[in-house]
Amino acid sequence: MPFRTPIIMLGNQKSGTTAIASLLADYGNLTKTLDIPEMWKRERELHVGTLSLKSFILNYPHRFSTQVLKEPCLTYLYDECAAIFSSSPYVFIVRHPVDNIRSILNRLKIPGNQDYVDLNDYEMNNTWAYVMNGNLLNIDHDHYIARLALRWGVAAEIYLKNKEKMTLVRYEDFMENKYGTIERLAEGLGVPKEKNIASLLNFQYQPMGENRDTSVIDFFGEKNLSIIHDICINQMTCLDYAERYVSTNNT
Repeated sequence: MPFRTPIIMLGNQKSGTTAIASLLADYGNLTKTLDIPEMWKRERELHVGTLSLKSFILNYPHRFSTQVLKEPCLTYLYDECAAIFSSSPYVFIVRHPVDNIRSILNRLKIPGNQDYVDLNDYEMNNTWAYVMNGNLLNIDHDHYIARLALRWGVAAEIYLKNKEKMTLVRYEDFMENKYGTIERLAEGLGVPKEKNIASLLNFQYQPMGENRDTSVIDFFGEKNLSIIHDICINQMTCLDYAERYVSTNNT
């Protein structure tokens, strides 16, 4: 049976989950799974219940047999995941919604300042389509920015409702002090230092985003920025994101 006790890293897509999970694993010389492509193809089945997460794991045990497991799709299957990996430590990685949404749009080459975008005009795999259209999470809104903001809020609420069982890592803190963040995270999880990760700290784990020099205001416009703020403000406050427009690293 593959149901061991991996360190499970959760968070919305484009929140720095890959970098933080990879560096933690390298710090402790732990085996790691950084993505589960098979899940992307069967995500709808997992959400509607025609495929259980337990059955999926049994079909792909090699993906779940490592010591560090990172897959953002598991964030939205947290209850089922937590029932299976009940003894695992969970890490939740969060990023300011403005920067998180901007990074998703940059990844997909979708502008942020429109009233409407036709998703059929953009090439994306199943998971990215689900991120954008909100269908799997029953997010019903005509505006694409609002759907992304609501998705961020769903992820944030998963953490806030289960924060006693999770270790929180803010992407902004990681960017300010990468080594210190990984060191503190490892200590909190009981992972001893086994490797010097200094040379790995600035490795680019994901494709660099475009429009890096474009201001947040210019990228989104006032209207779309307000949509993000109005939808996310409660969770932002709980997560100490007090400022309305914050930009850290436009990847």
